[in-house]
Amino acid sequence: MNSRVLEAVFPSQTNTLLWCVARLSIISPCYNSARFIGRTIESVQAQTFTDWEHVVVDDGSTDDSAAIVASYAARDRRIHAVRQPNGHVCNARNNGFAISSSGSEYLLFLDADDMLEPHAIETMLAYLDAHKDVGLAYCSLRPVDHLDQDLHVPEFAESWHVRYAPTPDGLGPLAADQAETPLSSLVASFRALPSTAFIRRSAYQATAGWDETFRQGAEDVDLAVQLALHAPVHFVPERLVRYRRHDTNFSNSDFARGIEQLDRKWWNHRLLGRTRRRSVRAALRFARRVRYLRLLRGGHDSAHPASATVGTGLLQLCGPLTVRPAGF
Repeated sequence: MNSRVLEAVFPSQTNTLLWCVARLSIISPCYNSARFIGRTIESVQAQTFTDWEHVVVDDGSTDDSAAIVASYAARDRRIHAVRQPNGHVCNARNNGFAISSSGSEYLLFLDADDMLEPHAIETMLAYLDAHKDVGLAYCSLRPVDHLDQDLHVPEFAESWHVRYAPTPDGLGPLAADQAETPLSSLVASFRALPSTAFIRRSAYQATAGWDETFRQGAEDVDLAVQLALHAPVHFVPERLVRYRRHDTNFSNSDFARGIEQLDRKWWNHRLLGRTRRRSVRAALRFARRVRYLRLLRGGHDSAHPASATVGTGLLQLCGPLTVRPAGF
């Protein structure tokens, strides 16, 4: 995106943003998040690592979100308050990236209702610094409610924290200390993006960015696939993000439609070579199997609710699959 387009989208706000340099660019899309955005920003300000910039893109909010963000930006020059007409979350993320510091090494797309633990950035950037080949490193999280109180949801631990992968006899969980996460596991049980995922800028620039046709959910899995096709993805088993669950999160049916869109896009992707197409299709098949098996168990993926949805023809697509008992 060039400066002329930026001026049209963000009138009079570009000159103060383009020169800023920081090691980490944090981009937060914000739509009617007045209840939470202040606490999100404060969690960034409380970090032990301080070399960051925080671009908050107000996506046409009708509440007090923009004014709240502006008040923080007035007191902290690392925070940039940007406003745009409503373009949806992926558009806001893409525009936020476009005006972030081109000199930053890493990116974090932090949702406007989530929060970082004080040592989150320091921990994750140290990991990426030590693993130069990794394009994306993501951490674990703990769910909280609208009052910042811990949520204790029994099925949440399994559905969010277990990474399933194919095994010779079916499927099973990856060990927590196995950092590298294969493509099949990312698609089947991906729990990284956006708020827990720290991305190397060079890896992100090799992708097409956030797909703005995704408006129901699953855009995080889509970006994960793009990144995994360019660089390794690693898991850091520390709970460094507080993930907020509340009444305005995506519904089950919304996310189910997003998953269906994801399947259609990648199954028929025309720009993949033969080897990559084979890998992506195998990952999609595996993800369908995992979702179907969870449904058979009567389970419900509380984090990505579409995992409890079975699309048309799923049984034919899945085929037989056994399950290693240790994984369930």
